[in-house]
Amino acid sequence: MPNIVEVESSGGESEQRCFMLQGNDSLEVYSKTQLDDSFSSSCNECMDAHASNYELVKGCERLILKNKVLKKNSSKLKEENKNLSSRLDLVLQERDEILIERDSLKSQLDLVLNENKILINKNDCNDILNKNETLTSKLDFVLKENNSLKKKLI
Repeated sequence: MPNIVEVESSGGESEQRCFMLQGNDSLEVYSKTQLDDSFSSSCNECMDAHASNYELVKGCERLILKNKVLKKNSSKLKEENKNLSSRLDLVLQERDEILIERDSLKSQLDLVLNENKILINKNDCNDILNKNETLTSKLDFVLKENNSLKKKLI
């Protein structure tokens, strides 16, 4: 069975751990250079993966920034919506007050129109009464004259 032995890297550039396999296995690695060779061959794949990872991280950062901007805009829109809702409530309340006042004025107008009709009819009666008084006074005058003529005749 192979043993796994940890070997420290002496390069100093990175603090990566290297492992060596020891034993009777055909896959066993005998030296650090063999590890470096296998690492360098997969280095291009790592670079491609690293570049893709970098692009993914940058994409995620852009999405996070967009999310923050959208949250800020959403907050502003919610506040604006709240203000507009309050304003709408005030306008609706004012509209209801205006409708109540309009109904009241309409009722008052109906009462005034009815009273006007009554007064018009009453004015006709007053005219008739005035004409009647005039006729009565004329009649009185004619009667007096008639009496006076009767006296003269007699």
